[in-house]
Amino acid sequence: MLKKKSETQPSLPETTRFISGVRSTIEHHRMFSPGDHVVVGVSGGADSVALLLSLHELQQDLKIKITVAHLNHGLRPEAARREADFVAELARRCGLPCICETRDVRAEKNSSGACLQEAARAARYGFFDDVRRGCNAQKLALGHTMDDQAETVLLRLLRGASTRGLGGIPPVRTGGIVRPLINSRRRAIERFVRARGCDFIADTSAHEPQYLRNRIRHELLPVLARDYNPRIVEALCTTAGLARDDEALLQATVQHATAGSLHQENDTVRMPVSLLDRQPLLAGRIIRSAIETVLGTCRGLTRAHIEAIAALTGCTGSGKRIPLPGGLIARREYEHLVIGIPAAPAARFHVQVDQLPADIVLPAGGRILIRRINLDDTTVLKRPEADDTLHLSAESISMPLVIRSWAPGDRIRPFGSTHSKKVKAVFAEHKVPMRLRGCIPLLTCGDRIISVGALCLAEHCRVQPGSSAVIALTIAVPVSP
Repeated sequence: MLKKKSETQPSLPETTRFISGVRSTIEHHRMFSPGDHVVVGVSGGADSVALLLSLHELQQDLKIKITVAHLNHGLRPEAARREADFVAELARRCGLPCICETRDVRAEKNSSGACLQEAARAARYGFFDDVRRGCNAQKLALGHTMDDQAETVLLRLLRGASTRGLGGIPPVRTGGIVRPLINSRRRAIERFVRARGCDFIADTSAHEPQYLRNRIRHELLPVLARDYNPRIVEALCTTAGLARDDEALLQATVQHATAGSLHQENDTVRMPVSLLDRQPLLAGRIIRSAIETVLGTCRGLTRAHIEAIAALTGCTGSGKRIPLPGGLIARREYEHLVIGIPAAPAARFHVQVDQLPADIVLPAGGRILIRRINLDDTTVLKRPEADDTLHLSAESISMPLVIRSWAPGDRIRPFGSTHSKKVKAVFAEHKVPMRLRGCIPLLTCGDRIISVGALCLAEHCRVQPGSSAVIALTIAVPVSP
């Protein structure tokens, strides 16, 4: 593993400059705080070896604790075993704890439907998260370099990207992920590793031409450096930094524009359609913000998804749905746009009431109180006294009563109307979203519907002058329309 220093290896001042550059990056981006426990992801390649060596050298000055983490993706059994042994030995020589694990990336690929690279990435970050939680670490350090940054910016530019995409790889990411080598060139990294008397394991997949990133690295960037700008890598990284600054300003603008307008409940975010109408230039970013609020990421989200969601603002009514990555659904609910994980359909219910008073708790969490109230001869009630209470003629009902879910085809003749209408139409008039209609109870007597929740009372139950008693019906449902 350890090599003798050759005459062509860099002088000590160059390696000192390298360490100084890493320290400068760490300090500029405030990557660590004294006392941080840092998990260092080490694959065995030059970048991750340099990351470990430099952090180990700076460990006392930074006052951090280091744990090495290595994942065997299970794709190349022989080579993977050598890599795991190499990393374990390197950690041992540094006197650092090392956690190595194997995960079946091909099985993950087959179960998730993702491409192999995405499945490997998901497995890798999942492993790092598990290690961090297991050792209560505050930070995860990864070995992305300036060259990785330039390749990422070009890759996203070729595919089409906003300022967010052109910002490339952030030096510090939410969740404690830091990249101390993000300002270091790959060739300097390899010289540093050799100067420290260490070997590294080259990534054989880095030359496979089927991957676009590899073609950018070995074909496009060399042409740009030779024929257009010898400092193309630095220029692309400058662009990334400027794009991140612009993106931060735009995100602050979005937060200001949406203050008090994005309402989260469990796995769902609701916003008024008028918000997007008022902010057409920010509409896409507002939608992305809502999705990130629910999922924590926008990975897999495309421009086509954003445009389809934005188009919902031009629809009328309710019910249109757009499927999104991560199992999300975007839908129009009257004057609101709702983005979230679809709730399971409300459980159907059918409860018989044989005597009064009755206090019924429904399976979905709703509650109905039915009681008889005696009146004097001068009292006439023409309408409900409260939003959640209805009064009906005691003479218009007979026991038993039934409280049940609504069904397609149900009809009621509303209070004050001469004609019946579908219960579905009652829901639409009151702008009850589809997801809530199964929670609203119908009170029936025989084959006639007495009330649709507290929304509508049947005309035939009108309290007549001179009635000696009424039935008071108080209804509470678990969620309001």
